[in-house]
Amino acid sequence: MTPKLTLNMGLRYELRLGWRDKRGFLSNVDVSCANGKGPTGTLIPDCYQPPVKETPAFPATGRFEPGVAILREARTSWQPRLGLSYRLTSRTVVRSGFGLYGNEAPGGIVYGALLGNPRANSAARVFISDPKTPTISLSNPFLVSALVPGAALPSVGGFEYPLPNWYVPNWGLSIEHMLTENTMLEVGYEGSHSVHELQIIDYNDAVPGLGSRQSRRPFPQLQTYRLLAGNGDKNYNGLEVKLEKRPGPKGLSTLLAYTWSKSLDTMGGRFIGGVDPTAISRNVTNKENRGLGEANIPMRLAMMVGYDSPFGRGKPYLNDGVLGRIIGGWSTYGLLTLQKGLWFTATDIDRLDVGSSSSQRPQLVGNPNLPSDQRTPERWFNTAAFTTPPGKYGNAGRGIIEAPGFGNLDFALVRDFRVSETMKVQFRFEAFNISNHTNFSAPTTSFASPKSHEL
Repeated sequence: MTPKLTLNMGLRYELRLGWRDKRGFLSNVDVSCANGKGPTGTLIPDCYQPPVKETPAFPATGRFEPGVAILREARTSWQPRLGLSYRLTSRTVVRSGFGLYGNEAPGGIVYGALLGNPRANSAARVFISDPKTPTISLSNPFLVSALVPGAALPSVGGFEYPLPNWYVPNWGLSIEHMLTENTMLEVGYEGSHSVHELQIIDYNDAVPGLGSRQSRRPFPQLQTYRLLAGNGDKNYNGLEVKLEKRPGPKGLSTLLAYTWSKSLDTMGGRFIGGVDPTAISRNVTNKENRGLGEANIPMRLAMMVGYDSPFGRGKPYLNDGVLGRIIGGWSTYGLLTLQKGLWFTATDIDRLDVGSSSSQRPQLVGNPNLPSDQRTPERWFNTAAFTTPPGKYGNAGRGIIEAPGFGNLDFALVRDFRVSETMKVQFRFEAFNISNHTNFSAPTTSFASPKSHEL
């Protein structure tokens, strides 16, 4: 736009017509179909209508007709991008940018939520208590009057319909300054806030209280009901520093990258596992489940040092002759990585007898993190900071215990041998973790385990 200002603008549009069930065999359990008594108060047209009205109401099994989109079609997926750079001086540049990214839920994850469901249009029968008398039919899978004492109740899965498409606004600002002719320093900030992230909810968890567990469930005709919903969110804020020294006449190069960041979310471990529970209970709100995400790495430092031999062809010294060919062309690299530990969640067993322990955590009465000089593999955190919750969900939050950090040093020796003008052979010697430093994973997260504090 001007000699000092450069502006880049873009707009991405992606039309996704949605996945479809070619034969109409898939079925989704929808809580809004509970005989008109769901959150909306009415039956949506796609819902399966049971031949016998049940009391209490149960979530119906909605059939996807052949060719009908299973996921909501993203017809309004406009994703603007904006970037600008401004040259303050001959050595200093300011850069900033904004982008909106988004997509529909991965089809494999959505279909996986439906794999255990009966076909709503099937006339097949399931024998769960008597090999001669069917106790449940797939054309009416939750018939209360057909159940007999001791019979196994079905467990189903489903997803919020329509499932909203997630999107992530991302923004950043950085300043880059040339310290010397071959040395650059960049300091920047990056942030993002994702909306409608996928979240797994144990939707049929019983309400804590007296009586049998099944009588306290929202839908007593079912065992477990895992709902895939798009009501999770996540934010990230980070300070980034990069120092780069390109190879000079002496062959020395350096790259240093440092990140100080924080990430909060409401999703838990979801599908990647790790140090966080994979699901949350319907008895726990998103506000209560918000905490440090399992991908939160507070600080990370990565440093690379490289050295190119100044001898040999094209180099300042011994650029001709046999000796230059022997000792020239070698390069060495060292890579050091240091980072703070992830933050994990203390979990508990199903003390409340609600059907899952996904959101049951102990009661927090102190600081669970020991001073650094007191942490050992045999006692990593303070177990005295937790007690058994008094007949309710514990108040311990997500991501409150720091796991061990990570440290690693790698080394590489590289030599290129030129065979012809267009061909060369490379020799590489690589050594990983040459300091033989032990990196521990997070300890057992269950408060009920006698070894929960051990790595």
